[in-house]
Amino acid sequence: LKIMYNGSMIDEQQLNQFNIKRGVSRRFKKPSVIILACVIVFVAAFVGVFLWRAWYFYKLVKSGDNIHIAEGGGFTVSPRAQGFASSSVDFKQLDRKGAPTFGVQKNAPITIVQFADFECPFSRDTYSTVRELMNTHMKDVRFVFRYFPIAEINPHAIKAAEATACANDQGKFWVYYDKLFQNQAQLADVDLKRYAKEIGVDSYLFDACLDGGTHYKEIMQDYQDGLRAGVRGTPTFFVNGQKVEGVISLVEWEKLLVYFKK
Repeated sequence: LKIMYNGSMIDEQQLNQFNIKRGVSRRFKKPSVIILACVIVFVAAFVGVFLWRAWYFYKLVKSGDNIHIAEGGGFTVSPRAQGFASSSVDFKQLDRKGAPTFGVQKNAPITIVQFADFECPFSRDTYSTVRELMNTHMKDVRFVFRYFPIAEINPHAIKAAEATACANDQGKFWVYYDKLFQNQAQLADVDLKRYAKEIGVDSYLFDACLDGGTHYKEIMQDYQDGLRAGVRGTPTFFVNGQKVEGVISLVEWEKLLVYFKK
């Protein structure tokens, strides 16, 4: 039995063979089309999420609302800050007179106030990024350090903060700041005094300062100021008054600085 197919006479056996091949071809094409469609949908979704986040971040900064950027939950919450009703705080109150500073001291276009805990792992994680920012932007950014020891979680936090204040009395705050974050696993009193010797401060004055609790009230005042400003934990930053929480990558920091320089 022969039939006409596409202008040619073919028998039934040839027609069956053609249909089998065509069926196989179609079966192979269908998965390829599905995979391609999935790839297109995934790329479109990724681009959509990226554009939405960029727009959201831009609107948030422009609106003046608090900014929250925390990568991987990189943020230690203070139990005492839970439910604390923060009031509106003048940014000048955050920039406490006598607080350790770095970079431009007058008429800086950007001021970053950092609240940190020397025993907080997330404060340590952001340490190297902050130091890199300091070295890169020392001519256009003013950095201010404020203490926020979360003693309920970190038992050495208050004494570590006092120790840096004692080092600051001898003009060695930032060197000692580096020392503590680089040796965070060892913050007992004996370690704090050993680090002081290693950076070259007067050991007698330092030990007397630390043992006598000279800066305890100052440390706790910083903590209370932080609570009133809405600090929930560490690390927390205020960039020209805008609150930024959590561990932030260098790329995100650079984007923030570009925005605030406009």
